[in-house]
Amino acid sequence: YESRARKRNPMSVPMYMAMLKGIQGGSLSQALDGVATPSEQTLIDATQGGGDVVMAEGLLFMSEVVEKTDKMVATIRKAALYPLGLLSMFGLLLALFAVNAVPVLAELMPPEKWPASGQTLYAVSTVMADHGLTMAAAFLGLVGLFMFSLSRWTGPVRTVADRYLPYSLYRDYAGSMLLISLSSMMRAGVSLRSALERTLKFASPWTRWHVRRILTNLSKPNNPYFGQAFST
Repeated sequence: YESRARKRNPMSVPMYMAMLKGIQGGSLSQALDGVATPSEQTLIDATQGGGDVVMAEGLLFMSEVVEKTDKMVATIRKAALYPLGLLSMFGLLLALFAVNAVPVLAELMPPEKWPASGQTLYAVSTVMADHGLTMAAAFLGLVGLFMFSLSRWTGPVRTVADRYLPYSLYRDYAGSMLLISLSSMMRAGVSLRSALERTLKFASPWTRWHVRRILTNLSKPNNPYFGQAFST
């Protein structure tokens, strides 16, 4: 595949070289570290112990899952980027108005004589002109912090945040990936508890936190239904 990639798409050569280096350890799931997602690594790890036939079926199933997952991710990305794009355009227009139009209008008429709505606009424009760069940097910092926290933030407060947008989108996506991974492993003959324990190997901190809570719930003697154990 590495030699074929050199002829077809040289940009993918480093990826295949990294996979060849990683597979020397004997594990395809480990070789795909950094290439495949954690859920995909979990699926491969569950099937590679069942022989070539089981693994081939698992890879075929995973290809179908990845195709459907990509469509779901694209839908979520569109839903998230649209309001962010509108907010960014509004901020840019407001900044241009504050820098270019407001000073000209202030020369024609003192802001003290403007109507109430005009004075409000003047105050907002002044803040944008004086602190616009700081506000833009703070906004980008918040977006970066949010993206960083999606798969890493855990705890009781995160449980509350997961009930509301935008964290609920990530909860639904990560939960779906976990269920798909579990169904694939159980389809290969792995028990539910063993499948959950295997997901800990490649899971993100958020998923790992929930899986540990599920395992704890499964160990409770007064929990007769598996479905209740997933109420985390």
